[in-house]
Amino acid sequence: MNENNSPNNLNEVGGQPPKENPFKNWRFYAAYFITIVILATVSWILTGGDNYWILGVLLLSIPYIIVGLIVWVIVRRKNRPISLGILFGSMTPFIVMFIVTGGCGLLMF
Repeated sequence: MNENNSPNNLNEVGGQPPKENPFKNWRFYAAYFITIVILATVSWILTGGDNYWILGVLLLSIPYIIVGLIVWVIVRRKNRPISLGILFGSMTPFIVMFIVTGGCGLLMF
């Protein structure tokens, strides 16, 4: 095969466009940090603004993941970088609390 017959030739009518790397898109990072700020704010509001908002994150980390998965499924067809940012942002509180508590925080459930 030469370069005119290769299946990766984009000049052909049926060629697929190259995939975009979502980690190089600024929307991924914006969605990630906005998701984290929203989840921290919700925890702060639900605990009444006390110094125990981290406990709210610990108690709500699994529901955050569930909500993040639902939003990811809805948004992923329209904008892949934003959907991945929301997914990773909703998983971050769970991962951070798991690391901070040494896994013992999960014994509460």
